[in-house]
Amino acid sequence: MSNFKYTAGLNNVGSFQVSGVPFASSSINASGSSAVKIEFPYVVNWFIVQNNSDTTDTKVAFSENGLNGSNYFTVWNRNTAAHADRSSIYDPLHLKITEIWMTGSNNMEIIAGLTNIPVERVNNIAPSGSNWSGSVGVG
Repeated sequence: MSNFKYTAGLNNVGSFQVSGVPFASSSINASGSSAVKIEFPYVVNWFIVQNNSDTTDTKVAFSENGLNGSNYFTVWNRNTAAHADRSSIYDPLHLKITEIWMTGSNNMEIIAGLTNIPVERVNNIAPSGSNWSGSVGVG
């Protein structure tokens, strides 16, 4: 008799079709000299990053190397003239991630929909594990 226990993995379509388990974190201070790492308890199906600062933009990346290099995106502060007609909130990003890295603002929020896929299912993937750090475009 087999003792194999089936668990969902990254290619399990159903895990990404159903509503996600809610995850929210607010008042994240990423303004210090060190980057802030947000680790999710499960693989994320989608997430939103919001910058509530009136003056400081924030860099967001999927690895520390990406944040320190050129593989990041910017979440503008609420008063950036070029984006005054739009909220500082991004539309949901549908990406399979386990962590994000931030630096810049002292007032960030994250909202995410979690799958039921344990982070350990990503940590053993090449090239270097969790969140595909070392991959092209991730850093």
